[in-house]
Amino acid sequence: MAAAGPEDWTSLRRRARMAEARVEQALRAYEALPPVTGSSGSLPPDVDEKEKEAASWAAAQVEDFRHIYEALRQHPEAGSAANARFLSRTGSALTSLTQRQQSLHAAYERRRERDSLFTSRRAGAGDAQDLHAAMAGERSHLTGTNREMDELLKGMDATSSRLADDNASLERSRSTTERYLAKLPVVGDLIGSIRDRRKRNQLILAAVIAAVVCFFLWFLVLRHMPSSSTPAEE
Repeated sequence: MAAAGPEDWTSLRRRARMAEARVEQALRAYEALPPVTGSSGSLPPDVDEKEKEAASWAAAQVEDFRHIYEALRQHPEAGSAANARFLSRTGSALTSLTQRQQSLHAAYERRRERDSLFTSRRAGAGDAQDLHAAMAGERSHLTGTNREMDELLKGMDATSSRLADDNASLERSRSTTERYLAKLPVVGDLIGSIRDRRKRNQLILAAVIAAVVCFFLWFLVLRHMPSSSTPAEE
């Protein structure tokens, strides 16, 4: 069985035109994707997945077109004038479509980077807002604490003022009492003499009572002494 020869020029030419049309269709589908972002600043999941599929499909079609072009360029019939013109036009189309695909892919990559940066900035802004809210809450708490401390200090000042007034009143009362006592020395002497006389009367009364008790005891002893000595004399 004879080995299969190279594909004829006409078949390769037809495949090249079909591959060029597929690349054009894939790039148009790639360009038709809506360049929008989600509410959070990132690509919506469905748009992001479609973009990846379109990029992969366009790259595959460009690669298939390049393989067909290489087969045309290495074909034995590529040297003729007509085939050379077709090969040149096909090479120019491949170069143009490749640059278009790369430019489109780079644009979408830049957009994805911007979306990622926007998302990170939104996250940073959210963190800053949370920090600001926490600081506002702490500031409110400190304000309430300062208000309570001010009220406590006011109460302490009022109490200190009342104590100072009471102390001043006591000092005035003591001074008044001392002045009255200084003006009445006779009263003090009279009170002292009354106290001394009462103590002296108590001592005299105690001595009288002791003398009476001793006399009574002596009387009892003398009364019982004769009766106890009578048997001895007999």
